[in-house]
Amino acid sequence: MGQQGGCPSGFACDGELEADADSLWRADAGEKVAERYDIVLRIYAGYDETSVWQEFGEMKFQSRDQIPPNGAIPTRASRAGSPRATSLDLMEGGADAVGLSTMRQGENSGTITHEIAHYAFDTGDNNNNPYVTPYRRVGSGPWDVMDRGCFNGPGGPHRRWVVPASAGAAMPAGFMLRSRLRYGFVSPGEVLQLSREALAASGPAVAEVVARAVAPSSGRLAGIVVRLDGAAPRDRTPPCDPAADPLCAGDPVFDFFTVEVVQRIGTDSFTPDSAC
Repeated sequence: MGQQGGCPSGFACDGELEADADSLWRADAGEKVAERYDIVLRIYAGYDETSVWQEFGEMKFQSRDQIPPNGAIPTRASRAGSPRATSLDLMEGGADAVGLSTMRQGENSGTITHEIAHYAFDTGDNNNNPYVTPYRRVGSGPWDVMDRGCFNGPGGPHRRWVVPASAGAAMPAGFMLRSRLRYGFVSPGEVLQLSREALAASGPAVAEVVARAVAPSSGRLAGIVVRLDGAAPRDRTPPCDPAADPLCAGDPVFDFFTVEVVQRIGTDSFTPDSAC
């Protein structure tokens, strides 16, 4: 929806937050200042929309009528129209102006890692809001920094509002195997490449895969890729409706799937579950 579509009624959101902030910065520091840096992260004063407002807003109050007068709880914590928001965002919390790929001072180190990944790897978000009706399957959940993996840390995701980020969100999860292959963190030779058609002929394949937080030594595997080859359709998942079935992944459009091991060590020390 963008900044304009999410602008609450009665507020002016007719500017571009990044452009406005950068013009002030350049005017103060000089036009050549941006040439000195590879990346610029903008951090604004205010609350993080998905930690403070969720913890002290929608998780605390069941309806707008239960919210006390302004000032009794943190306001300006989220915005109306946010893809991660709920109906309570229509309250005073929706007054905050939100930038693109920016952070609030109340956000966390996991958010910084997440935003740097946008720039460094030219990748998008892989998140949604699976907690509102109709319930939908998450993108990559807590196992990837581009989804709720940016909320990990000691204390769990419900402590990510702590400033400084010494509890939740102090150590975000890493990238899932698909992304690590794409960005060159893992080479194709470190992954067992399997074919659906070949598996049908050979039977089960057995392999030992190391935890993804560990760089695989010579001869060891970081994961498994199974190509959905053969006659069309490649993805033979029965069609389903994600608005009616929360386990539905959407249209059957995939041409491979990956297998990896998440273990609570290293960057996955505080991932809230283990998964393959």
